[in-house]
Amino acid sequence: MAKTDKRPFRRPPPLVSGSLDNIRFDCILCRQSSRVNWYWPQWFPKESIPSNHRGYWVPIDFQNQCEHCQFPVRITAPLRDVKYRLNFHGDEAERHFRKNEERYYYYCYALAAISPNKRSKILEEITLLEQRATQMSKGRVSTLHAKDIMTDKLWPHDLPKSLRVKLIRDACKVIAVKEVSKFVFAGAARWSLVADQRRVRDELFSASFLYVLGFCTAQGIMPHFTFDLVKNNQKNGWAEECIRGIRYQPSFVWYSGRNHVPEPEFAKGASTLEGKVADILAYVTAREFDKTQSGDFVDVDSSLFGKAHFAGFDGNGDLQYGSGKGFPLRRVFGI
Repeated sequence: MAKTDKRPFRRPPPLVSGSLDNIRFDCILCRQSSRVNWYWPQWFPKESIPSNHRGYWVPIDFQNQCEHCQFPVRITAPLRDVKYRLNFHGDEAERHFRKNEERYYYYCYALAAISPNKRSKILEEITLLEQRATQMSKGRVSTLHAKDIMTDKLWPHDLPKSLRVKLIRDACKVIAVKEVSKFVFAGAARWSLVADQRRVRDELFSASFLYVLGFCTAQGIMPHFTFDLVKNNQKNGWAEECIRGIRYQPSFVWYSGRNHVPEPEFAKGASTLEGKVADILAYVTAREFDKTQSGDFVDVDSSLFGKAHFAGFDGNGDLQYGSGKGFPLRRVFGI
């Protein structure tokens, strides 16, 4: 059977969480037990199909193969009872640096969501910080966007940099509450070609999408993803291709739990409250890494934005997961 879906896609990294590693099935032909092959390619991306009446037809199973007799089987994913939706916005940060005369590329992707019962309070406090930034910059910076806050040319020359750093620190304190869900993924690798950078970016982005989907549906939450538009307000093509690639994976069907997973939306960077939070998460984490690896003083570190879920590719290419205060730089990067 040949594939008929010709849309481009990017394969996600071969990653399976420990919760899936030992799941097995019994072959209907030879009756022997096999471990699920979570990398078994599907013929089509597992997408929801709108119903003519209401709702969606959703994928509930995926193809696999018995490891003993190679008989093809279909495995049905267990139902995950989703109660409500939660909006996540993602943002990225990157750095280039040299080590031992070799070029390295660092990439960070962060996703943030805010509980509805806390959203108005967070919005109020972020708005006050933006008003402060507008006044301090004499109108040149009116949005809480970390890169703009730390860009010298946008601010009066006589304004101490410490006041801008305090804006970032105060923003971290605003979001350091349990009602703000924070997921931060990071990785670094040697590079000589642009393709090397894209590989790091694509793998981290795909890992973050799958991890957040699986984590949320296990808690009865369906995440609705929003990603940044690129130049000229165009959709992010590589992000769409990564998500389409994820839909070819059995783990996507398992994590979606027989629920409709909406297609992501795209919006201007820092145009949503969740987007501003994600921007802070990504910028602070990347800046902390950059200053730590170069031996500079870290004036804003990731522990300031409170407990978060962290993951990063270590030197062996394994994705290390954890949660707590502060990105585990030593465990992931050895610094």
